[in-house]
This record gives sequence, structure tokens and C-alpha cells, in this order.
Amino acid sequence: MTTTTPHRRVIMRIDRLRALLAAGAAALAFAGCRPGTSRPDFQPGPSAPSGELDLPTDVATTRLAGALLNARIPVTQIRPGDGYLATPWFDTSGQIASGRPLGQDEALVRAWLRPGRPGHTDVVVEAVYRPVADPALAERDLERPLPPDHPVSVRLRQAMRTLADAVGGTAPQEPGAQQVAAGQSSRVRAKVTSRVRERAKADTTGAANKAVPADSTPAAKPDTLPTPRPTELRQPAARVDSMNRARSDSARPPVVVTEKPAEKPVTPTPKPVTPAPKPVTPTPAPAEQRAAPVYRIQIAATRTETEANDIVASLIRRGYRPQIDHEGRFYKVRLGTYPTFAAASAALGGIRSAIAPTAFVVRVP
Repeated sequence: MTTTTPHRRVIMRIDRLRALLAAGAAALAFAGCRPGTSRPDFQPGPSAPSGELDLPTDVATTRLAGALLNARIPVTQIRPGDGYLATPWFDTSGQIASGRPLGQDEALVRAWLRPGRPGHTDVVVEAVYRPVADPALAERDLERPLPPDHPVSVRLRQAMRTLADAVGGTAPQEPGAQQVAAGQSSRVRAKVTSRVRERAKADTTGAANKAVPADSTPAAKPDTLPTPRPTELRQPAARVDSMNRARSDSARPPVVVTEKPAEKPVTPTPKPVTPAPKPVTPTPAPAEQRAAPVYRIQIAATRTETEANDIVASLIRRGYRPQIDHEGRFYKVRLGTYPTFAAASAALGGIRSAIAPTAFVVRVP
């Protein structure tokens, strides 16, 4: 029977440790060949509502998916290991949309879940819509967040609030709650500022009263001016020459002034009134003199002017001169002005290959 020396035991342990390290390295290499996560390569928008759940990330992902399904939000992608879930495009009633989504009637919801405090998960959920279809932009660049009062946004916040009440955690605030809190804090600051100013004013007044003693006010000086006496008004003595002139004037006979009879008012003779000329109705131009219709190439149509202006700005940066025609409820972005349909069709091929494959010719009266 052979005995193992201590040196031999140490060598055996080192070989065993090397084998374990090699197996771990192989496992890491195999894991590196697989994608790290199945989440999208972009992050949620800054206005997406967020909250916290008192659950591990994988359990929180599954529970959040169930809460959204109960709120008529059709979740189809649920990945507990990655902390991510998403829906297809669906309408406000919860039915999956068909065709190209466009406008606020069709939405898409995504949720990112990340480990937070021990045993807690941070949740960020966004609901977006696509206001316009533009092949020149990426799909993420076309998405805009839904308004807070949209039916899908309201159901989303209610579902997160119900889940947070059931498992513990915090739900996203209602829209406008932060503005109310900011208004309350501003009013508190205004009250504190007014109190500080009143206290400073009272301190200044007290200091002024202490600086000037009560008996330091100078006494009023007695009135040293003489009291005015009443002056007797005497009639001035008449001059000699003026008296002689008065006597000579009185010796003359009085002059009688006869009043002239009042003149009768002269009534102006009314002038003949010339009748106003009758308005001349313009004669309609003949059919051959009217403006002929023109043709343009339509690129996109949006429901708001802001979205149309964004498309116009992108086309201007590429060297085009687009214009917006407001027709009904839509703002339509169009290019060019062609006298005939044939001329517009000739330019349509180049615009489809360079800008929008879905562009088409329209007639503008």
C-alpha cells in the first residue's frame, strides 16, 4: 500500500483547480457566443411613467404582464429573464391592429424592469404611437409618447397602481401631480419670503426708534414775525385834468344809439343729392381664361402641423423644397409644381427611389 506524500497532494489539488478553471472558461466562452439580452437596443423615453415593485425582476415581469392583460393591453412578448415585455400595435379597444399603424388610435406598449434595492424591481413603461409614415426615418424616430389623458395611458397607470397595491411598491404619479407639488412649494416659499421681509422691516423700524430718543425732538420756535394790521383803503384824489375832462364830457349832448333790426337767418338752399353709383358686378372670366390645374407629388400626410413641419425640415436638409397643403383634417407634404400629369409622372420615379417609395401624383385645383 502506497501512501501519498504531502507534496503529491498539493499537486493533485492544483490540477483539479486548473480543470475547474478551464471548464468555467469554456462555459463563459459559450455564453459569450449567445446574445446577452433580448431587449431592444434603445432606452425608454424620458416621459415614460415609472414605479417600483417589491418583487424580484423575473417575478415582477410576469405579474406586470398579467396586470396589463387584465387592463385590455395585449402583451405578446414576455421575457422574465431579461426583464422586458412588449405588445404589438393595437387599438384603444385592445384589438391587435392590422396594416400600417398611423395616428393615436393605435398604440404600442413596452416595459423595462431592472433590479433595484434588494428584493425590489424598478419598472419603466412607455406607450407610444406613430403620427406619420416616413420611409426615410427609422421606426424608433417616428414614435411619439401618448398623451397622459389617452385611454391606453390611463389604463396603463391604473394597472401599475393596482399591482403596486397588491404586491407592495410605488405606482407612477398622475399627470400634473408634480406641477401641483411644485405650485405648493412655490406658495410656501412666497409665504416664508413675505414673513422674512416683514420681520426685517420690523427690526429696521425698532432700530430707528431706539437710535432717536423721544426727548431729542427740537421744540418749535416761537413766531417772531409781526402780526399784519388791516390797511384802510382810501379813495385816491382826483386829478385836475381828469376832472376838467369829465366836465367837458358832461357838457356834450348825449349820443343815442339806435339798435339795428335783427337779421333773419338765411336758410341754405339744399343741394341736389346725386344717387350713389350702383356696384358693378364683375363679369366672370371665360372658361379658357381660368387658371389651369397643376400637379404635385405627395410625400406624406399628418394630422398635426408640427409633424408636417418636421418632415419638411428633413427634406430641406436633403436639398428639396417641399410645401404643406392643409386639406380637411390632414397636413400634406408635397413636392414640385407640374403643368401636366405626364410631367409629374416623369419626376415621380426619381422621388420614389430617393425619398419615399409610397409617393404619388395628386391634382391640385
